[in-house]
Amino acid sequence: METREQLFKLIKSLSKNEKRYFKVFAQKNDDGETKSQFNYVMLFDAIDGQKNFDDEKLKVMVKSKLQITHLPVLKNQLFELILKSLSEYHRKKSIDFKINDMIGSVKLLQQKGLFKQAVKYLAKAFDIATKHEKMTRMLEILEIEKEMIVDMRMGDIKHGLNKIMDEEKLIVEKLNNKSLFMSLFFESQKVLKNEKYIRSDDKMGTLKKLLQNELMQDTSSAKTLYSLNSFYELHSIYLWIINETEDAYKTKRKQISIWEQNEWMINEYKKNYIILVSDFLYIAYHAGKLKELPKYINILKNVETYDVELKQKIFTETSVFSLIYYQQIIDYTTCLDILKNIKTELPLFEKSLNIEDSCRIFISSSLIAYGGEDYKQAVFWINKIINMREVEMREDAHCFARIFNLIIHLELDDGFYLEYAINSTYRFLNKREKLFTVEKAIIKFMKNYISLGDEKKINNAYINFKKELLKIQEDPYEKKFFKIFDFITWVESKIENIHYKDLLKLKKQKTAQVD
Repeated sequence: METREQLFKLIKSLSKNEKRYFKVFAQKNDDGETKSQFNYVMLFDAIDGQKNFDDEKLKVMVKSKLQITHLPVLKNQLFELILKSLSEYHRKKSIDFKINDMIGSVKLLQQKGLFKQAVKYLAKAFDIATKHEKMTRMLEILEIEKEMIVDMRMGDIKHGLNKIMDEEKLIVEKLNNKSLFMSLFFESQKVLKNEKYIRSDDKMGTLKKLLQNELMQDTSSAKTLYSLNSFYELHSIYLWIINETEDAYKTKRKQISIWEQNEWMINEYKKNYIILVSDFLYIAYHAGKLKELPKYINILKNVETYDVELKQKIFTETSVFSLIYYQQIIDYTTCLDILKNIKTELPLFEKSLNIEDSCRIFISSSLIAYGGEDYKQAVFWINKIINMREVEMREDAHCFARIFNLIIHLELDDGFYLEYAINSTYRFLNKREKLFTVEKAIIKFMKNYISLGDEKKINNAYINFKKELLKIQEDPYEKKFFKIFDFITWVESKIENIHYKDLLKLKKQKTAQVD
């Protein structure tokens, strides 16, 4: 059953162009014998015509049109044929295919004695490889050029070979440069593994050391677009972590400009571009550049792709940042409408979403539901993280989820569960050595809160808690935690007896008046 469902899902995931190409491909690859026995296109259309997978209906439908005795065999063959057609369809669109095609033309022209035309095609192949920084292909093309110079006795052989050798040296230098920047980037990812925020001196020291590398001192050290992209990526990460948000935004803006000025990079590396835009949106939001959000959310929505993984990524990023944007302008009505859409579309992606994206959607959705005072829905979303087994994949998300869960249940006035959750959260964080100052303060406050019955004592507890949080917020390692949820405003809303979202709105209005 699983294989049959996979065939249905594969066909439904195809774009119109991919479907058209398959039908041409299927007829082109028919060996003649299978044509009379199996009609792949007819079976393909029958499956594509179904709105929901129904194998029994398919059997009846196919039996009435085709004389098939081994339908399971045909389905397996159809699955494999679709994969082959997809491989050829997308291979033809790739830069490497274009280069291969031109090199093939060069060899054919050589065989026909059309040497001048062969040289022109080789030059075209080299130009394409150069533009797209396909350096190993550039070396391959130069090797063919050397053979042509020697075999065809073209011009001054010595001068020609020396020129090629000089070009090869430059390409190898660029390859080494790219490799060194790649190494620095991978080292930074080891530091950031499983964490969105660095909250230790050791990790901070390791990252700082990477930025002290001579390659990271000036953009002139970057000899390729990849290297330049890595240069800005590493600097923006560091600036973000040390709370230089404005500079991090400016650096990320320079990085995104590289891609916008080289559109081929977006087409060739769509996944990297989607991640870059997502990071840019995140930093722009924290730098207070809210006007950037709608523009780049739309850019993501308009990225054309038939890749299911990329569709999932676009769904995640546009959902999360749409929630963030409307939350920031205190439009919780629109936020809750977006949540309804997420609940509708999420089942299409949830099983195959990676842990990182799942956590981001669940946290954002819980924060929005909380702001909209739909606390039961807030619990629903945050529990999706708490109930995950893959804790190590995003420990920071699990830690926040458990702390935020306490705040939600405080709103629900669920004293019995709250007491249990406080102890459970403390054990979870303590076991993983993730009890930082802010987590300790929140757990301590919660323990104290459930023992207080007098409103005056509760209010005094909130006042003291606010003072403590304000001190903690000054710590650069703790400050990032306050960017996920506005703990200060939450406490103030309790002290002033005003709704959290209403106090946020008042603060925004005051800030706007000052600006």
